[in-house]
Parts: sequence; C-alpha cells; structure tokens
Amino acid sequence: MDKIPTGFTLRSAYLVRITLNSDVYCADDFRLTEIMYSTPLVAMGKCVGELSAGYLKDFSDSGELLADEIKLLDTIALRIAKSVVEHQ
Repeated sequence: MDKIPTGFTLRSAYLVRITLNSDVYCADDFRLTEIMYSTPLVAMGKCVGELSAGYLKDFSDSGELLADEIKLLDTIALRIAKSVVEHQ
C-alpha cells in the first residue's frame, strides 16, 4: 500500500483500498470521498476485486484525479491481477 502514492500529486492526502475476493486492504481511516477512482481487478476474465483511490478533499480544478494518476492505478490493478493468477 505504501508504494501506490508515489505517483500521486498530493501524496499526503490520498486514500487507497484494495478489495481482493472477500479481503479488504486499506488504512483504518479509509473512507469514500468525492474524488475517487475505482478500477476492477480482473484475473483470467473474472473480476476478483477492485482498486479504489482518491483524495481527502478537492485539490484539483476539475474535481477529478489526473490522467496520469488514473493510468497509474489501472497499471497497478493489472499487476495485482497478474499476481493473483501467478499465485493460484
């Protein structure tokens, strides 16, 4: 979890949650916010979870994550899904 924020614009204000099957990985203070992006974890054509991330408050003019941040989260989701397949 500590590796994910390195690509975020404001690392001190991010929230991340990984849901994998019935397990949830996040900080105790995680909560859904207005600026949130979620991407599915797909392994062998099956959705096995979700990666969600966002900011505690609106730091952008658009009220959305930056395109590079979304690309980073999608890439991380693919790597997590690949790891799931490799460990089955």
